[in-house]
Amino acid sequence: VDGHFLHSLDEESALLAIMEGTATETGEAFFDALVVNLSQALKTKGALITERVARSRRLKTLAAWFEGEIDHGYEYDFTGTPCESVFDGARYVHVPAGLHDLYPDSKEHREGITSYLGAPLMDVDGQILGNLAVFDSQPMPEKAQELAIFRIFAARAAAELQRLRAERLLRASEQKYRSIVEATNEGYVLTDDQFAILDVNNAFCQMTGFERNELLGRGLDDFCASELRLFLRSNCQELMAEGNFEVKGTLNARDHQPFPALIHGSALPDKSGRRNLTGFFVTDLTTTEKSLTLAAEIQQSMLPAAAPQIGGLDIAGRSQPCEKVGGDYFDFIRMPQDSASSLTVAVGDVSGHGVDAALLMTSARAYLRMR
Repeated sequence: VDGHFLHSLDEESALLAIMEGTATETGEAFFDALVVNLSQALKTKGALITERVARSRRLKTLAAWFEGEIDHGYEYDFTGTPCESVFDGARYVHVPAGLHDLYPDSKEHREGITSYLGAPLMDVDGQILGNLAVFDSQPMPEKAQELAIFRIFAARAAAELQRLRAERLLRASEQKYRSIVEATNEGYVLTDDQFAILDVNNAFCQMTGFERNELLGRGLDDFCASELRLFLRSNCQELMAEGNFEVKGTLNARDHQPFPALIHGSALPDKSGRRNLTGFFVTDLTTTEKSLTLAAEIQQSMLPAAAPQIGGLDIAGRSQPCEKVGGDYFDFIRMPQDSASSLTVAVGDVSGHGVDAALLMTSARAYLRMR
């Protein structure tokens, strides 16, 4: 029988064994399956795959197979070990024998290990993420076929480690996003470019009385009163192009209970950079509207209830703010020294609108009345 044929057969069998042992696994299960099958296929005493601990010279084992037992999660300083040569040189390191002579401070030789083969696991930018290694208590002569197999699965391990890191970053980003949107007392709604709801926070659920799963997939305009719904549908593309907008309107909670709301919208880019998403912060104005209504009633009560009667004169006064409260003011003031036919009239117009102007007007009235 041709020896080369048998050698090729052994190589293909080893490759097939590793592929079959890892084909259906991903993540941590993949690393476990890899070190077991790689060690068995290359007939070594053990194998391990590690990930470098950030900003340190320490490694964390993702999976380690040694003398028939699997282990993971422990950390060690790689200074003075063959792993140090892998990281510092960013290269494959093969020690066919005499490991303890080259690395006297390494604990491997105390466990009977004399040979080592290690490879750096690099990302697409050339950064070393970790390493893959096999080791044995017997010499490990260089064999091109076994090295080829080792390289194949080092590349596969690097790809899986990159994928896991990307998943961790995405998970961390999602947790950060979730903590931000859940920390706010305002409602938050994320929609696509047709205002279909992709995500909501608990505040919006409480605001509307719906559970999260009842809201996802529905259109935000389903919860808008007719005027606000028409505005959003008619101006969808313009609002997305504008980037940021603010609108007041009425939303409908469960059982069609209306409530006034202030909506801040921001067009957000998707993964391709296009503005296909919109984030809405929704403020329930029910309490604010009640407070403003009460403030308007108080402000109106400060205006003259009736015009004074003076012979020969028709006197009337009225103030209608453009918002619930405002800075317009008039008053009829009778001075002690005024005769029955004289009258002091005060008219004021504070710059601006709303609560700030109303507060300034109230102070001005009190000052005039005190004088």
